[in-house]
Amino acid sequence: MQTRKLAFLTALLLSAAMLWGCGSSGSGGTDVQPIDPADVQTVGIFNCSTCHAGGPQVAKWLDSKHAAGSYGGSTGACLACHDPDGDGAEVMQAFGLAGTNVVGCEACHGGGSAHRGLGPLPFPEPGVAQCAQCHTELSPRLAGHLANNPFSNLISERFLDSRHAGTNVNTQTRANSCAACHSHEGAVLYLNAIAQDGSRDLMVRSGVLGLESRLTALGTATDLSVKTCTSCHDAHSGELLGLGEVIATPAGATSGTGPAQRTVFSAEFNLCTACHQVNLDFEFVPGIGYNEGGMYVYTLADTYHAGETYDADANNFHAGGAVRVQRSIVDTHFQGLLNKEIFTNAADLPLFAMYEEDEDGLNYVVPGYNINPASENACTACHDPHSASKFGENFLTDADSFFQAVAYAQGVGETHGNYISDSFSREQSANSCTPCHTGRQLPNVVNGLSRADLGSVRWNPLGCVTCHPMTEIEGPATVADTAPREFVANYEFAFNSGEVVPVEELGRNQVCFECHKGRTPGVDVSSLPEGPTNHFNISYLHYSPIFATYYGDESGMVATYEGILEGVTYRGKSTTHSANPANDVGGGFTYGVEGGATCLDCHDVHTNSIRESNPNIRNGITCVTCHGEDWNQRAAKGNVTALADLLIDVVYDELMATVNAGFNANLTAFLDALHAELDEVVGKDMVKSRIKERTIAGGWPTRELAHAVTTWKVFYYEDRASWAHNRNFAYQMFRDAIESLGVEYQDPPGFNLGSFSSWTSLDRPEPIN
Repeated sequence: MQTRKLAFLTALLLSAAMLWGCGSSGSGGTDVQPIDPADVQTVGIFNCSTCHAGGPQVAKWLDSKHAAGSYGGSTGACLACHDPDGDGAEVMQAFGLAGTNVVGCEACHGGGSAHRGLGPLPFPEPGVAQCAQCHTELSPRLAGHLANNPFSNLISERFLDSRHAGTNVNTQTRANSCAACHSHEGAVLYLNAIAQDGSRDLMVRSGVLGLESRLTALGTATDLSVKTCTSCHDAHSGELLGLGEVIATPAGATSGTGPAQRTVFSAEFNLCTACHQVNLDFEFVPGIGYNEGGMYVYTLADTYHAGETYDADANNFHAGGAVRVQRSIVDTHFQGLLNKEIFTNAADLPLFAMYEEDEDGLNYVVPGYNINPASENACTACHDPHSASKFGENFLTDADSFFQAVAYAQGVGETHGNYISDSFSREQSANSCTPCHTGRQLPNVVNGLSRADLGSVRWNPLGCVTCHPMTEIEGPATVADTAPREFVANYEFAFNSGEVVPVEELGRNQVCFECHKGRTPGVDVSSLPEGPTNHFNISYLHYSPIFATYYGDESGMVATYEGILEGVTYRGKSTTHSANPANDVGGGFTYGVEGGATCLDCHDVHTNSIRESNPNIRNGITCVTCHGEDWNQRAAKGNVTALADLLIDVVYDELMATVNAGFNANLTAFLDALHAELDEVVGKDMVKSRIKERTIAGGWPTRELAHAVTTWKVFYYEDRASWAHNRNFAYQMFRDAIESLGVEYQDPPGFNLGSFSSWTSLDRPEPIN
């Protein structure tokens, strides 16, 4: 027994001595030879740690999602990827990392039983195949994965079939300076050089640090390999390679509620624009966006302008007369001027023809897409990086598709993608707000994650991936042919009042419904205390609560006058746009039936405009198709607008007659100012401004007045097209609001609420008394 124990200890010491020969820096690998995985076994992460106990690679791994962030529960199906070698049991002993599953060294490098000193490993430098063991089709818990990361399925398959992986002749390996973006070896050299340089200069200056000669030294195209996962991601941390995040402390950044330090360029933007290049000027503007805390704005660099000295090498690799629309984003993505003498490639001239020229006729004026380079999803808001998918065909093969995609991107940048707007730049703690104000979080909800689990994320603009499943698009696609996202099968579409809408009534409008259904449902006003009342306490439907008004009383979201006025019943879901075989539009918002209308039939959501002329979405139908050139002068709009004006008159008269006594300081000050204003028009504008406020101290003198102004706010300010979405409901609510204040109102002679043909009067109605 004594002899056997001594032999065991001797073997253990010899093994430790041999493992020590690995070195402890964790930075080896380039000299390690590969070995057949079948010839080795795993030895466990503690064994690895005896040599690789520290160093930068280990530190990066410890902070990565493969270590500290690898969850996955305890089921075998989950552990196959979240703790494939059972290293979670040893990681405390090995690295002091407690209570977690880990994706250890051997999960990517293969078994280490033959790895002594610089002994062989199956995969010294793991490639796509090793990543694809887990970053593939995510069965059996696909739904759970997509709820937490909607972009996580089939990553390796998408990548291997993409232009980034060299499946297209234009992206296969190239030598010399082209190797920086057209090979794995060149990309790693180039991106590490950028990180070493520490500025964006190297990204547009190919001669800095001898980069060009170093790229040439890599060899010919046949010596190089196509891009792989680690061309863009650090193998141990998973973080993006390249310059990383650029942070500054701009003057004026603390003037609002934003932080003092601001991101100027995100790691993602710096990585993507290392190859898809653009040279930008930027300026911090205090007081805009970010709760008025100031934001950076970006324009094309002055060097692109006429009259400036243009150095091709100092701006982008694809420069001068060789600039092509597929190689850089100079000519589309950012606003600014482009010197007409620089961009002269004959094949590209039709592209520049869509831009106006400056007043001197020397530059093209590019509107840009209003992209925020500081966003961590600056590029992936619209693109799936693994499949390299995008909207719009190659300009040279399908110019119409390309032009449409550019126009839509410009429109989105002005509306849902406007990163400076308050709607998409605010610091917000309420997770109920998160999905509709953060472009990358709404897909989580679509895939089944509850709003409560989203957490509070700083708002960011909506992009293509918000409404379209870009991960399911192969190559360039047209907007018209790309369906919007559909929610998980058992998702309940419900107003916050509790009223449920059958999914078959929504069809392609599911995303629109979730963000435009209204927020806080109206209350029974008769149950509120008498006296001063804030309109926020009656209803806060939020901006553009289209579906709340469209579904009328059926939504349960609007504070009506039932129970307050006798004999009142209200219109439910609008059928104004009912089936009309003549123009194939109708069926309300029911898309699933033939001829069923969608939001897109009336709105171009990419520009937030009424569809006066946009034939590319659905059968060429526009408002003009059905209503003629004077569609914007419809009687419904005129009558609802007139009633809204009349309600303001009545509210104004009521306030002017109110004795200002016993109210709180805010309401007292407002009434004093209103009574002192001799100009009636200005006075009524003061009333409107107070109504538009989200909430106000002191509110209104009576609950009846608060109810009336809430009606105006919902049907004229929050839903500015209530006359189109549900004209009957809007008309009823305005009429009853007027009568609730003791003013009798009578419909015009011959008027019938249910007969559209009787909606002919555009004259301003008048109250009887």
